[in-house]
Amino acid sequence: MRNSGAGQRWGSMEDASLQRHDLVHLRAEKAPLVQTFEYPDVPRFSINLTFLSSRPELPRVLANSFWIVYQSGRRRATATRTADAMKLFARFLNYRSQGQSDVQTARDLSTDLLKEFAVWLVAKHQLKRISAASFFAVCCCFLRRARRLSETPLRFLREVLAMEAAGASR
Repeated sequence: MRNSGAGQRWGSMEDASLQRHDLVHLRAEKAPLVQTFEYPDVPRFSINLTFLSSRPELPRVLANSFWIVYQSGRRRATATRTADAMKLFARFLNYRSQGQSDVQTARDLSTDLLKEFAVWLVAKHQLKRISAASFFAVCCCFLRRARRLSETPLRFLREVLAMEAAGASR
């Protein structure tokens, strides 16, 4: 096995390179829950995700994912629509925590939970089916991205550690 493999190149990344690609935020222990977006042809606007702060682990994962997804100049309407959908999802989680176990981490997000959310949108929140379907689609799309973004670094780290352990045992 070579001494300089795929696991070695990430150790040599410079902070300037991370800053240029906005990956420094992934190192942050706590993600900012309020962020102001400034794009060249769009007036400044802020997105407030403080409604996520009632759970210890979810805000870090969801806020980091939100900033990563929407920092690249997406439309203001898209970012605010996703924030609104996440606000409804947080209200659902608060409602659900009154009678069932609370969702604390990204691993607790499941298809059964999303099915409950879809029913809640129509039955308890009393949205029309088309509006509920729209909010549900936006929320699911974002949660899928957030889960993928939160699991990829962990999977990568496990692979690197396994490769290093295999190299050390030889």
